[in-house]
Amino acid sequence: MRSITISTDVFARIWSLRQPGEDTEDAILGRILGCGAADITKSIAASLGAGLFDARSGVHFPEGFEVFRMYLGVEYRARIISGKWVLGSDGRAFQSLNELSRAIGAKTENAWLNWLYLDDRGMRQPVSKLRDPNVIATRVRQKGAAVQDQPVDTEVVRTGGDYGVIVGDGTWRDDVRGALQRLGGRASLSRIYKEVEAVRSAAGRSIPPSLEATVRRTLEDHSSDSENYRGQDLFSMPEGKGAGVWGLR
Repeated sequence: MRSITISTDVFARIWSLRQPGEDTEDAILGRILGCGAADITKSIAASLGAGLFDARSGVHFPEGFEVFRMYLGVEYRARIISGKWVLGSDGRAFQSLNELSRAIGAKTENAWLNWLYLDDRGMRQPVSKLRDPNVIATRVRQKGAAVQDQPVDTEVVRTGGDYGVIVGDGTWRDDVRGALQRLGGRASLSRIYKEVEAVRSAAGRSIPPSLEATVRRTLEDHSSDSENYRGQDLFSMPEGKGAGVWGLR
């Protein structure tokens, strides 16, 4: 993979020529320039057998592979059927995890972290754990339609109708916030502990013996509902102090 420097206008023009199913600049330009990138992807997918091959992440989802998640208190499940993600709640089919997330209303997130699957041991894992680190290219949407490569820890937020970017620093604050997002924005401490551990494990970060105490301190430090509030007001106690339930502000 090589990098080239282009102007903002050229970058925007490339994405204005995008066709359905093209998720990278390489895919768009490959079609326009006749480089056969789509044919290469189809060939790889065919060699892997039935299912869905995500060339951008180097992941092959076999036929019948299932993912699940909680969003706003509702559990959603989807399964690979005939090479597409089929949503169990209504049978709609989608080409990618991002499309799947948008279908349930989760429009600004890292779908690979929020959709989960059961590994060989029956443990819940984020789908991101299946990705090939050598081919991962995380893109984020900024103002307008411009899209560019960003580090894996980049998070997208929507404010005032526009898309902005917050670069995550891998702190406990980011991990706790990410865990709550995956839990639908509200959960008990016991569930938050387990989800934070899963988030940190998937990202290759340490799991210290003090995890539970650190999670509690992080929630309190970043909640104006707490007497220990000293950071950003990110979390709340929706059922009051002492209830052991926390949510996203």
